[in-house]
Amino acid sequence: MALTVSVEETKCSSASAILHYLFSVFALAFLLVTSSAISRAQKPDPCASERELLADQELQLQDALNALSSQNCKGLLRTVCQASIDAINQQIAGDQKYIKQGCPPGKVLPLAPFDLVWNELDDSGVPLAPVWNWQKTNGGTNPGYKTCLKAPGKFDNSECSTQNPTEDLPTGWNGTWCGDGASTSIDGHVNWLPGTYSGWLAWSDHSSNDDDYNFVLGISAEEAFVASTVLLEFDSDETIDHFATPWWSKFHKAVDNGDVADLILTPQAVVTGLIGLDCEHGCGEEIHPVYSLALEADPNLLNNVWAMFVRNWGDEGYCSSTDHQLPLTAMSIRIPWKLHATAVKILNAPDDSDQLFLTSDHEVVVPEVTTIVGKGIVVRFVLPWSSVHASVNGEIHLQWTFANGTNFTRVEPPAPVRAAMAAHREPKGSTEDIQNALFDRLPAARKAAVAAAVASPVRPHNLVPRSNSVPRPQGPIVAHPVIVRPAASPVKVIALPAPAKAQRDERWHVALCAAYDNNIPGKPGICK
Repeated sequence: MALTVSVEETKCSSASAILHYLFSVFALAFLLVTSSAISRAQKPDPCASERELLADQELQLQDALNALSSQNCKGLLRTVCQASIDAINQQIAGDQKYIKQGCPPGKVLPLAPFDLVWNELDDSGVPLAPVWNWQKTNGGTNPGYKTCLKAPGKFDNSECSTQNPTEDLPTGWNGTWCGDGASTSIDGHVNWLPGTYSGWLAWSDHSSNDDDYNFVLGISAEEAFVASTVLLEFDSDETIDHFATPWWSKFHKAVDNGDVADLILTPQAVVTGLIGLDCEHGCGEEIHPVYSLALEADPNLLNNVWAMFVRNWGDEGYCSSTDHQLPLTAMSIRIPWKLHATAVKILNAPDDSDQLFLTSDHEVVVPEVTTIVGKGIVVRFVLPWSSVHASVNGEIHLQWTFANGTNFTRVEPPAPVRAAMAAHREPKGSTEDIQNALFDRLPAARKAAVAAAVASPVRPHNLVPRSNSVPRPQGPIVAHPVIVRPAASPVKVIALPAPAKAQRDERWHVALCAAYDNNIPGKPGICK
C-alpha cells in the first residue's frame, strides 16, 4: 500500500510539474504578446498628422459635393466646383496611399529657394514669421522668380520649391482680363502656407472691381520679406461690409469717404493669412486672403484699443477663382506685451454686454482672453467649420500698469522699415488698375448704377451669445470638434469653389458692359 501510494504521488507530482511548465510557457507567451501590444500602443503613430489632415479633407470634400448639387454650382460655376472637387480627391487619394504605406519618412529633399522656413508656430499652430529659404541663406534678398516660371511645373518644381505650392487662376470673363493684363505667364496667384506676422500697418487703397482692402505691413528685420514690406489684402465684401463694431464702422466710413489717413497712423499690427505670390502683378509677395488682423486703433495706455477680426476662409480677389479655407476652428491672436508693463486689465464686459464683439454665426461665443505677463494677451476664438463662412469682428480695450519710474514709449517702425513702407508701390497697368480707371471715368449716375448692381446683400453681425458654462469652456464649444494643429504639422489651406465671388464677378461684368453700352474702350467685342 505504501508503494502504491508512492507511485500515485509520483504520477501526480509528474503531472503537476508538466502542468506548471505548460502554465509557465503560456504565461510567458501571454506576457510577450501583451508586452508587444503595449509597445505598439505606446509607439507614436507616424501617420497621426496625416490622418487628421485626411479627416479634414474628407469633410471639406463632402461640403464641396453638397455645393455641387446646390444652386451655388449651377451654370458656369459648375466647372469651378468640379475642378475643386477633383483637386481634393487627388489630395485624399495621395494621403490614403501614404497612410497605407505606413507614412515612411522617405527621401528628404534639400530646401529650395522658394521653400518657407520658420522657427516656431503661433498660438493657432500656424508658422510664425516664415521667410523664404533663399532669404535665410542669402542675406535677406529675394529669390528670383523668373527661372521658376520657365521650369516644368513652374514653382511646383523641386528646384524652386519642395512644398508643392498651388495656383489659383481666374476663369471666364476674369480670365480674359487677367490674361491680357498679366506681367508674367501666370495670370493669377501661387500659394504656399498660412503664416503669422507682426509689424506696422499702412493703408494702401480700396479696389473697385474686386472690393479688396489693401494694406502694407512693415516687418522687423528678422521677420522680413524683401524690402521689409508685404502687401495684405482681404475682400471687404466678405468682411468689413458686414462689420458693425465701433472702430470697424468708423474705418469703413472713412474708406468710403477717402479719409483714412487719420485712422491708420502706422499702428502695430498682427496678421495671419495665406502666403503667396501675385504673379498677375509681377509675382510680388502678399498675404491674401487675410484670415485674422489685429491693429492698435488707440495707443492710449489707460484705454488701449485693439481692433480685430477673425475668420477661416476667403478669396484672393479679381484674378482668382477659389475660396481658400483654413481647416482650423480654434484661432488665436496674440497682442504684444508693452515694454516695462507689470500688469494689464481687460476693460471689456465679460459677457459682451457692451457689444464690442459681434459675429455672423450663432455658434460663436465671446472670445477667451488669457494674459501672459511679459509675453502678451492671447485672444482665442472658436469658429464653426470654414465652409460655414463665419467671422467675428470687434475690439478689445486694455488698461496697462507700469513699474514705478518707468515710462512707455510707443514702438515705432525702424527707419528702414518706415522708408520701405513709404516706397511700397503696386505695379502699374494691372487688370485692377485698368478696370478701376474704367469705373472712375464713368459719369456719376452710371458709376452709381454699377456699384448698386455689384453690391452684395449686407448681413450685419449680431451680438455674440455668452456661454452659460462657468468657467468658460476650454473644450469644444461648437457642434464640430475644435481643430488645433500639433506643433509638428502646420496647417494646410484647402481650395474650394467660391460661388459667391463668381456671382459677384458676373454682376460686375454685366454692369460694366451696360455702363459702356457694350463697347468698353480698348476691349472691342469683350462684352459679346
